[in-house]
Amino acid sequence: MKKGVLIGCGVVSLLGICLVAVLAAFLVGWAFAQTQQVTDASEEFLALLGRGKVAEAYASAAEGFRAEQDEASFVAAVKQLGLTDYSAVSWDNRQIENQHGTAEGTVTTKGGGTKHVSVRLVQEGGRWAVVGVQYGGTELVAIKAPPAAPPEAEPGR
Repeated sequence: MKKGVLIGCGVVSLLGICLVAVLAAFLVGWAFAQTQQVTDASEEFLALLGRGKVAEAYASAAEGFRAEQDEASFVAAVKQLGLTDYSAVSWDNRQIENQHGTAEGTVTTKGGGTKHVSVRLVQEGGRWAVVGVQYGGTELVAIKAPPAAPPEAEPGR
């Protein structure tokens, strides 16, 4: 009789552990699916840069981003940081809080190098748009384009 009770308790415990494992896997999968839009938007932005479509990437950024950095500074920054050499990204962390999202991971460049990237996004106009990028420890908006050279005087004046 004792042996049967012990076996029964063991089976119930094993079933409980299996149920907890299945539930945990479901919750992780659900959370992953909920944040997929953030990583998709981040990857699309980075891929545009890697394909040389820098103006298109800038245009796709959130209004707040474009208000902080003009297009000339954006072009200079992505070239200076090497984001135009983007090849692939693997995401380590992603999260959404209300209308704001973050995706963090490692970018691999066309030359095989790697750097940490953190992309901040905001839900704007029914889509996720990039509002900030930190690449290799440097904020993209911190880089400003060099001032334009003054026009040369016309000869003979």
